[in-house]
Amino acid sequence: MNLFRPLAMIALALCAISDPVWAQDRKIEVVAKSQDAKPICDSQGFLEFAKQVEEVRQKRLLSEAEFAKAMQEANTIVLDARSDGSYDQLRIKGSKNLPYTSFSEKTLQELIPDRSTRILIYCRNNLLDSAPNSQMKGSRDRHPYPDELGDQLNFIKAPKVALNVPTYITLMVYGYEDIWQLNSVVDPNKSPIVFESSWPEETTEIEQRREELSKASENFTSCPNTRFTLGHLEPIEHWKVRIKSIFELGI
Repeated sequence: MNLFRPLAMIALALCAISDPVWAQDRKIEVVAKSQDAKPICDSQGFLEFAKQVEEVRQKRLLSEAEFAKAMQEANTIVLDARSDGSYDQLRIKGSKNLPYTSFSEKTLQELIPDRSTRILIYCRNNLLDSAPNSQMKGSRDRHPYPDELGDQLNFIKAPKVALNVPTYITLMVYGYEDIWQLNSVVDPNKSPIVFESSWPEETTEIEQRREELSKASENFTSCPNTRFTLGHLEPIEHWKVRIKSIFELGI
């Protein structure tokens, strides 16, 4: 009996040291509570910060002319936070593209290493659905943003979710403070702000073939059996094949 008592005490001690199941469950509960204390998405914190930022943003809205002038100043960058596809279609000349969904400490630091840089921002809601004059010839019906702004100049679709707003707030979150927003709807063809565009290659190809067809017709009139091209005589059979390929494009 005396021998059993010490053995029982030793067994109880070993159970305490070995961290029983109920103790493990308790640890999981404590860890879960600690994680809840620091949420992954702090919506309340964002909204409170956004309210503070909005007071600043309202004082830094630029007209079209003011924006164009500010672009020329030193230590200034025009940031386009739209998708790279929208950026390729129509953009302010000289602007830098970083899609909003790619914003992070690293990507912003790579693009704008100096946090004192003046940042000018604009978004889709600032653009009338029109192509630059330089692109209108071969792209009359290929406006980059059909139905985005409607028929009236000041009609803006879904202004509450305009990209400028979250872009401004997020830049402030990452420590950039000298931010200015374009506050006008601009026509790229009639703006002091210079725009540029990268259109699909097939549009340029069609225009080139239209010119070839026109030249071929002129040459064929003056010389019915041959066509003069880049200093070489080309048989009429080849000319017919080229004309056929042009019409197959639907011109």
